[in-house]
Amino acid sequence: MAAYLYYLLAIVFILFIPINSRNKVYPQKLDPFFFLFFVFFLSLLSFRSEGVDLDNYVYSFYQNPSDIPDFGYRSLIYIFNALNMSLAHMFLAMNLITIYAFHRFCNKNSINFALFITFYFLHLMVLRDLVQLRSAFAFSLFLLSITYDKKYLKFIIGLIASSIHLTVIPLILSFYFFSWIFSYKLINKSILILLSFLVIILVGSNLEYLNAIDPRIGIYLNWEKEGYGNEVSSLSFLYFHTIILLISSYYYFQSKSNDKLIEILLLLEVISLVTFVSLSDVAIFAFRISSMIASLYPFLLIRSLQLYENKVGDISISKSLFILVPIACFLLFRPGTFDLILSLSLPY
Repeated sequence: MAAYLYYLLAIVFILFIPINSRNKVYPQKLDPFFFLFFVFFLSLLSFRSEGVDLDNYVYSFYQNPSDIPDFGYRSLIYIFNALNMSLAHMFLAMNLITIYAFHRFCNKNSINFALFITFYFLHLMVLRDLVQLRSAFAFSLFLLSITYDKKYLKFIIGLIASSIHLTVIPLILSFYFFSWIFSYKLINKSILILLSFLVIILVGSNLEYLNAIDPRIGIYLNWEKEGYGNEVSSLSFLYFHTIILLISSYYYFQSKSNDKLIEILLLLEVISLVTFVSLSDVAIFAFRISSMIASLYPFLLIRSLQLYENKVGDISISKSLFILVPIACFLLFRPGTFDLILSLSLPY
């Protein structure tokens, strides 16, 4: 049932891309429907009885939460256990916070919410919310943190995000480093950016020394399960995000806009590619860390097209049909998606 429901909603989302691109013609009338569809599906899946890695979440929640090394997620389990609530209730709470963070970020940055939900639903939701729930929630909290203007809220929520899953830390550091670069009239911006690339390359070539910070690094380096510790065998990430970077860069620079957020997101795409190449000797790090850094790519793609279309927030029918729809179809039929969706099972 879960698979049928997912593909039904996915097809509806894709068919509505040309309409959702035209906010001036349909002034956000459809946003509430897409919002409710997304809330319904994630809420339903909070109560799933089968899924990739679900057994480990069940074990850590009911049997031995002390085994969880991340303080924030471990504390979350203790809170829900103390309230006598189930794992499904915790999943539901996390998913609702995720949806709120997405909606708040889109509103704050004038990004088409329905389009973003479409691309998240087709890609990142499948890879994260249904498989790597902790990293998905950490990303959502980071996204929520940067919607606030008060620095102490940014810091506190960002710190909580880091305590949920450590893979969000490279994204946080990269985002604030590039934000700092664009906040000041620095003469040597290019040198600083190149130095950040060099740091990533050095870290990638000396991963074994980071085992002192987190022993899990050493475990992953030598883990043969599903080729986690092996070299990268697929370059799909590299190809896909290079295309996203090229499309977004072209339309952003053609728009002749001066958008600080877009420029930060462009650099995040670049640094994700550098990270993937630098960590390519260890597949699990290459994919997980680089994909986390590139998590904002739907915002980048949609916003750059919006800026190109004369800053009115509308994306032309031709661009939605020949750019957004093909990308959406690729994400829907990408290798691995079908297996992940089929692994889901609802208790009714």
